[in-house]
Amino acid sequence: HIGSFVNIRGAVELLVQNVNQIDENVMRAGCAAAYSFLLGNSVAQKAFLRRGGVRALADCLHDYDIKVRLLALQSIAILCSKQEQCLDEVRKTGILKHVISILNDFPADDVNIDVAIAAADVLAHCVNDNVANQELVQGNHGLATLRKVFEWCVTWRSTQVPGADGQTSAVKGLPASPRKRKNAWGIASVLENVCSALSNLAFRNQSNQNEMLKNGT
Repeated sequence: HIGSFVNIRGAVELLVQNVNQIDENVMRAGCAAAYSFLLGNSVAQKAFLRRGGVRALADCLHDYDIKVRLLALQSIAILCSKQEQCLDEVRKTGILKHVISILNDFPADDVNIDVAIAAADVLAHCVNDNVANQELVQGNHGLATLRKVFEWCVTWRSTQVPGADGQTSAVKGLPASPRKRKNAWGIASVLENVCSALSNLAFRNQSNQNEMLKNGT
């Protein structure tokens, strides 16, 4: 079905246009459709890139709707993990710099746990064996931002995380609420992606390694 959609004249262009619609409902639906489309295969991803899909997603990152921002970040993560050319586009379009800013704001009303998970995932893929992106992150206080997020998550887990069985709260014998268990799993995912980003930033990059040692990361 994805292959048939790509072959329909103007279909992918229309999808990209809807990702960047003024109407909020259309934009949200367009972002959801784009995310599902990009999950399909490399043909879909390349077609989306050729039609300016990355620039459309870049604009979505500035939207006030958290769901739109989340879907855009998840779509960018797919592209960065599967299409090497996207690694240059995220730098040139300002996406990578903005992702650092998003993580720096965490936690906030418009940067919840899900958004932080997706943003850290994007960052980890962007700096994977890509020197230019690693330098951009270092030059825009990305290492300090990742360290700050890491410390916040560790502190949260030390005071809020349920017991090892996921059922008990910090107060012995009291069951942890479903919300708290969900947050605990979410924070763990943020930590995993932040650690992946730090690992990729340090890989074969002596300058980043030195800064991490200096700031205690």
